[in-house]
Amino acid sequence: MSCGSDEADCANAASYYNEVLSELNEFNAAIITFSTDPSESNCNALKDAGNDYIDALDPWGVCLEGQDYDDWDAAKAEAQQAIDDITC
Repeated sequence: MSCGSDEADCANAASYYNEVLSELNEFNAAIITFSTDPSESNCNALKDAGNDYIDALDPWGVCLEGQDYDDWDAAKAEAQQAIDDITC
């Protein structure tokens, strides 16, 4: 992201990598925690981390065009639905 805005800096792959990787690591940690202790609070933390990961992806769609964007958007929507379908 550039200067704290919600707009993606499409020319800066490192920015994308760092932003998304950080949220992905948090999501993975929440998955591991929930798998070892499937409590309601860990389930809610898993959903929150998943939503944060999806939110981190959102600004970067502007960097894609045509079918690439359509595929990315469909995959993101499918992932969001999977997170929404988790019941705690």
